[in-house]
Amino acid sequence: MAAAGCGGDDDAPKTGAAGTTAAALKAADLVPDLGPLGYTLVQQGRDPAAIGSADVYRALWQKGQTSPKGALAAIYVFADANTATQQFTILADALRNPPPDFLGGAKATFDPAPSPKVGDQQRSYATKDPDGQGNRAWTDIYRVGRVVAIIQLLDSAQSDQVQLRTTLAGKIQEKVR
Repeated sequence: MAAAGCGGDDDAPKTGAAGTTAAALKAADLVPDLGPLGYTLVQQGRDPAAIGSADVYRALWQKGQTSPKGALAAIYVFADANTATQQFTILADALRNPPPDFLGGAKATFDPAPSPKVGDQQRSYATKDPDGQGNRAWTDIYRVGRVVAIIQLLDSAQSDQVQLRTTLAGKIQEKVR
């Protein structure tokens, strides 16, 4: 996000690439279209467990009709970048050791993983071992300005999926900027 320069009107609404004002930024509007990547949106909606003043929206995609592979995005829009920075740290620390039922009841150990370089801050984790079907789960958390996005991916453990993970995060970042 651009910093205000001398002589500018700091009270003027900031506009993004889509021409929306920063105040009008809504989490639901940041949900990316993953259809071109082979994903089908199967569930979406405002997070009913969201607390505080954050606007939180979740979306769940499945890859193929019968595949367990898929992606989940939880998008948080905070009032300002300082609050988003604080919440990024809290969420990123919490996701390092998720509750035992985090992956649908399967017990999994997450280790730090290299993060795609997207946004102002990022942190990533991956399951230590593949599941019985040869898949691994990645949890990436990003901050872009006053937006925090958590993206979880379940896909083949044959690679680190960094290109796909970068694409998923980049689609959200494009909508923020």
